[in-house]
Amino acid sequence: MNAKLLQLPISFGVLLIAIFLSILTHSSHTNNSYILNVLAEYHVFIMLFLVFVSVLFGFVWSQILYQQISIHKNKNKNLLTLVKELMSSDERLVIELLVKKSTVMQSELSQYDNITRVRAHRVVSSLVSRGIIDKRKVGKQVQLFLSPRIEVLFSSKAA
Repeated sequence: MNAKLLQLPISFGVLLIAIFLSILTHSSHTNNSYILNVLAEYHVFIMLFLVFVSVLFGFVWSQILYQQISIHKNKNKNLLTLVKELMSSDERLVIELLVKKSTVMQSELSQYDNITRVRAHRVVSSLVSRGIIDKRKVGKQVQLFLSPRIEVLFSSKAA
């Protein structure tokens, strides 16, 4: 159920209740109004009922929003899985290292199996050109880190 679809009927209902109560109180200036007497006599119960309805409404609303958040997280997870499947094994290794450590020196990549310095340079260049990672010089070495837009995706996956 879409949350935006619920806003209009709820707002309209609250507006109708407010209009009804204002018409009721302004139209009867006599003390003999039966409805006003009942409302005055049972106002505590009416208030408790309204509090109960408000809490119930809040609970239902939170469940609806929780479901939407869960759906969004699952979509992100599926998207990340798809993106990882489209990458080469070397690119996946670099991304997984950056997710774990947040920053890695390019020279560290050649410590892993089947990654030479030349292959590491090519993988890094490919990922940088696609905007997946960023790099910066630190002295004579190159430091690698996830680009901010990609880092957000991986941090929401972990949350």
